[in-house]
Amino acid sequence: MEASSDSRLAQIAPRWRRLISRAVDLLALGALVFAALFGADKLGLEYFPINDVFLLGTIVIYELFVPWFACGLSFGRLLAGVQLVSEAKLQRPSLFNCLGRLSARAGLFAMFVVFIAYEISLPAFALVVVIEGLVGALTQQRQTLGDFVGRTIVIQRERRAAQV
Repeated sequence: MEASSDSRLAQIAPRWRRLISRAVDLLALGALVFAALFGADKLGLEYFPINDVFLLGTIVIYELFVPWFACGLSFGRLLAGVQLVSEAKLQRPSLFNCLGRLSARAGLFAMFVVFIAYEISLPAFALVVVIEGLVGALTQQRQTLGDFVGRTIVIQRERRAAQV
């Protein structure tokens, strides 16, 4: 039993790879949100609630459907050499796994929105990132809150030998 636990821990992605993966994903998501809002503006749909639908749709597609369709990969995970998998089977995450991750992040983001709405002078976005980062740094399997709720882990992808 101990040997399988050790081999599982060896597969878990290092913190620096997870950090690179998340940073790239946040940049990609920011670019996609900007493009969606720019597109809404060019189509004359920049009024509420249409622009919010573009914004929310972009986030849901990138955070929920991309990892599910792409077998746990996203642009950031692909570049960092890591993959999201279900915790139980170490296989492609299910739609419910991805939905759990998204709901936990949405909850943290809701906390960010409340801070802004009540004009609390706390750097709320930094607080959300710190909370998620601390949880990931302090757990043995380097799971964030989203990983706990979604029952997922991030592992290193296997390197494929170059085809000759």
